[in-house]
Amino acid sequence: MSIRDQITTEAASWIGTPFQHQASVKGVACDCIGLVRGVARAVGFRDPFTTGAASKYQGYGRTPEPVALLAACAEFLKPIEVASCERGDILLMRFERDPQHFALVLTRRPDAMIHSHASIGRVTSSSIDARWWRRVIAAYRYPELAIL
Repeated sequence: MSIRDQITTEAASWIGTPFQHQASVKGVACDCIGLVRGVARAVGFRDPFTTGAASKYQGYGRTPEPVALLAACAEFLKPIEVASCERGDILLMRFERDPQHFALVLTRRPDAMIHSHASIGRVTSSSIDARWWRRVIAAYRYPELAIL
């Protein structure tokens, strides 16, 4: 099984996990970044929130501070072009004007994602239709995947 298969299989195993702000435990609770962190741990990647460098980003609000969110992405993830994202990559989306939501790309063509969303109340998969693509402001790759 490829590492991208491992990422998407693991992400799919989180479907149904209830939403809870700042949580990251499969089957118990997670938020959108908690899903990205939990999948990283499960496939053997480092969880940046377990390093001392992440302390300045912990305790984030329900509506993250955009500058801090983008700084954390730059520090812990590998930026890629949105057009080049593949299965297992990470999308950063905006609501209103500011970035505040993460999703993992499940498939391309058809485009689908897995994410934990407060209004849905759990981790779910959904298509990435034109409405979702308009919200995407950046794409990232796990650093460990970027070097393979």
